[in-house]
Amino acid sequence: MSTLKVGTIQSTTANTAMNISTGGIITYPNQIAFAATSATSQTITNATWTKVNLTNVELNRGNAYSSVNSRFTPPVDGIYHFTTIGNFETTTSPGGYIYFAIRKNGTVELYTSGMRLTSQAIQDDTQLNGSYMLELTTSDYVEMWGYIAASSGTASVRASRNKFQGFLVG
Repeated sequence: MSTLKVGTIQSTTANTAMNISTGGIITYPNQIAFAATSATSQTITNATWTKVNLTNVELNRGNAYSSVNSRFTPPVDGIYHFTTIGNFETTTSPGGYIYFAIRKNGTVELYTSGMRLTSQAIQDDTQLNGSYMLELTTSDYVEMWGYIAASSGTASVRASRNKFQGFLVG
């Protein structure tokens, strides 16, 4: 068996693709990853799927997330892990349900989180979190959407407490 002893692996263009520490920890300095939050509060209209506007980009390694259209477009084919965090700031009347979902190419892929409101209302500061993995190609795109079905009214998602994030698994 051969042993390869290196600390850095580079691409043919001399970009560092992988680092290996003396302790054996492997890091990928160009690994695709993003995180974005809401810059302002946003109304989710009753019985209408609404894309959550996530225009405040906190991390965008690989420049695959667009703050203009709140959309992630994978730069390479692979398996990606996504997390949605949604936070409601308004109170609605009792009854109905709320959801957050990941949409792939405009179609709901999965409700990442949800809650039935049988005899309860959405209370101020209600937060729902969820995650999912998807196999994507460079022709795909992914977005975070919200939905409310209440017996009356609309709901608002709170500025800065909504987050959509993801990274390339491999």
